[in-house]
Amino acid sequence: MCLVTKARMSMSDNFALELFSGIGGMSLGLHSAGFESHGFDASERAVAMANENGLASTVVDVFDPDIVETMRRVHPTPVLIHSSPPCRGYSQASASNQSQKSMWNSLTTRAADIVVQMKPAVAIFENVLTARSSDSWTRAIARLNANGYHSVSVCLDACKMNINVPQTRKRLFVVLCRTSGQDLTVAHKMNEWLEQCKTMMRSRNVTSIADAIPEMADKTLFIFPRRRENQCVFASDRPAPCIRSMVLAKPSGSLMQDNPANAGPIDQAIVPDVALASKLCGFPDEFKFGKYKVHNGLALGNVVVPAMGAFVARFAKELIPFAGDGTEPGVQYVSNYPIRPVRFVGAVDEAEDARPRRRRKID
Repeated sequence: MCLVTKARMSMSDNFALELFSGIGGMSLGLHSAGFESHGFDASERAVAMANENGLASTVVDVFDPDIVETMRRVHPTPVLIHSSPPCRGYSQASASNQSQKSMWNSLTTRAADIVVQMKPAVAIFENVLTARSSDSWTRAIARLNANGYHSVSVCLDACKMNINVPQTRKRLFVVLCRTSGQDLTVAHKMNEWLEQCKTMMRSRNVTSIADAIPEMADKTLFIFPRRRENQCVFASDRPAPCIRSMVLAKPSGSLMQDNPANAGPIDQAIVPDVALASKLCGFPDEFKFGKYKVHNGLALGNVVVPAMGAFVARFAKELIPFAGDGTEPGVQYVSNYPIRPVRFVGAVDEAEDARPRRRRKID
């Protein structure tokens, strides 16, 4: 039984196309927001997994000179294009050298070129937070602004969004809408949404592991750390750290030493399997993952959290009625606000002005 009906090749008023669609996390978000969608990705396994779950997807080379025509054959006038270029060029955890990072980052400017040619009413770009300081990212958004798109850039953390996702997953979203002459209605709506996101991200309210997964109450969770000395066992009364591609890895011998940062012994912590990792990412229980452990880990580590995608897509949908013909240059609202970090273990005091109990900085 498919999660969703495969997107029909129709002239739907709410049809979205996706570049770098992956296994379909954002596709699920778009469907939740009332869109039909069709994804495009270079990974055959990612496309196969999306199709297995009823999410229409096609294997493509984004640098194919005919890719715009390929996308138009699926739908000639999509109302929305979503793009999640690979984060390897932007992520601080990437092992790529500078030349490789430049290659990966060029996918963002390529996606911007495609949006300019397709001219959807709205577009969404997503990536890690460090992308906002990259010249490639800045140039891509500036080009879209110059070609008649207003844009708003927001930084979101999943555990602070009241979407039942218990992990500190921080992501950058840019929502763009075609301008309509001198009409600034879209710009005002973007500014209001930006303020809403700022308020939400400054909140101390977070979704803990036990809140989202009741069977984890009073248990501890093992997450393979970036470095041996880092915390790797977490109490369930706090969110999990950001889920990475190593989420399905079991503890190694080098981690078995006592670490005062851990919330308990490693041998008593629950090591995530695919089912638990997918819950930490907010996927529905019936979502079907593949048979390859390494690919499942990569997919979960890079996926757009469906509920985060739905939150952004719902706002993008509100902008569609106000989109113009794009003949006027756009303006950009940039999210230069801090997201209050999750630095505590245990409950937060109920007093309104109380500070979280800090132990150690957690990404």
